Formats: sequence, structure tokens, C-alpha cells
Amino acid sequence: MIVADSSALVLLARIGQLETLRALAGRVVVPIAVWEEVVVAQADAPGAREVAAQTWIEVRLVDAAVATPILSVLGRGEAEAIALALREPQATLLLDDGRARKLADRLGLARIGTLGLLTKAKRAGLVPAVKPLVGQLQANGMWIEPRIVAAILKEVGE
Repeated sequence: MIVADSSALVLLARIGQLETLRALAGRVVVPIAVWEEVVVAQADAPGAREVAAQTWIEVRLVDAAVATPILSVLGRGEAEAIALALREPQATLLLDDGRARKLADRLGLARIGTLGLLTKAKRAGLVPAVKPLVGQLQANGMWIEPRIVAAILKEVGE
């Protein structure tokens, strides 16, 4: 099961890889804050309609007592995603924000980023190549350090 944050979900929608997410995750869960950020608040933004159309994405309520302390450090979507993952021991967080990733690490939560997910998808034979997808991510606003791009492409043999 993957608990997804807004940015990763939207980026995957923009590059046509939501089904890849589903195939790798089995179950994809988002907290209400993420759903509201992606589908309600930015309904006309690229990727929002694609996310809204996925009936397999489960939207969950989050325990406010768990999420509230995290809000002092992160935005609502990231805070609720982490709070949800804390209640789901088998969950892996899908997020790209550096502060959220560091907090997830400190809390001992399993996590993966968008690039890690695409790397995993290539290994599983779900995508033929990562390099064009990285280019699409960059064209859709994801900034990736060149050294990270080089390392990932080397890792997948591209």
C-alpha cells in the first residue's frame, strides 16, 4: 500500500503514469487534505482531472491528534500523509518534499519518491525506460539535481 502526497500524485498523472503507481502499489491511499489539494482546490490544474477519475484511489480521514503536531513543520497534505502512514504499518509514503522525507525517516516510515517509483517500475518491466519519463517530469515542473538524474539513469542502465 502506498500513501501518496499531492505533488507526486499530480506529477505521475501529468506524465501518464498513474496506472504504473497502481500496479506497483496494489492499493493507493490519500488523506483528505491531499485529495482536496489535488482535486478540489486545483481542479483545472494539469493532472487534477486524471487523479479525480481514478476510482481505485482510496481517500481516508486522518486522526487530527496525530496530524496537528506535524503541521508545525509541514503543509497540511504532507502532514496528513505522514499521519496516515503512522497508522498503517504496511504503508510506504510516496513523497518528494525534502522536509517531509526527512521527517518520515526520523519517524521510521518507509518512503519512496517519484523517481524511485519509476526506477522500481522499470525493474518490474512496467515502463521501458526511465530517461524519457525524467524529461517529462522536468518539463512538468519537477526540479531534479543533474547528479541525481545521472545516478538514477546509471542505476537503471540508461
